[in-house]
Amino acid sequence: MDWKPLGTRIIVKRSVDTETVTDTGLVLVENPETSMDKTDTAEVLAVGSGKHENGSIEPMPVKVGDTVLYHKHYGTDVDKDEDGNAIMVLTLEDLIGVIPPG
Repeated sequence: MDWKPLGTRIIVKRSVDTETVTDTGLVLVENPETSMDKTDTAEVLAVGSGKHENGSIEPMPVKVGDTVLYHKHYGTDVDKDEDGNAIMVLTLEDLIGVIPPG
């Protein structure tokens, strides 16, 4: 990746649920109006410097390599990796939490 997010933005690689991808690679998208699943997970690829407040920077609570839980229909797709997973930009406010490893 040749660019860095600013402020409280985070670049992530969205996890793909294998149950929603057909054998031919077609991704089945749920209707957000009827979907009960409102969250998704992603791997953090890059983080901004943090929130600027009162002349100082509050550091980001996530780091590269973390797995995060976020609101499913938030964020902006900016690219795809070699496996077709979406690379997205989220803001800190889009995140619900960090999933512990293991």
